[in-house]
Amino acid sequence: MTTPQHPTALSVSVRDAASLTSFSEYEIREALNKGELPRIQRGRRIAIAYDDLRAWVESQKVSA
Repeated sequence: MTTPQHPTALSVSVRDAASLTSFSEYEIREALNKGELPRIQRGRRIAIAYDDLRAWVESQKVSA
């Protein structure tokens, strides 16, 4: 997983989360809706803490 474009970013949008990971916006939203990925919500805007996103991506790794 790469770092956000702004090196001091503490949170990212759903769109940015999808572009930073191999997951689609749909998959990110599903994880948010299921409570698997914590959200930061201000009105209609949803953001994801970068550290939470990183931890969630790590938890999605499957051992082969």
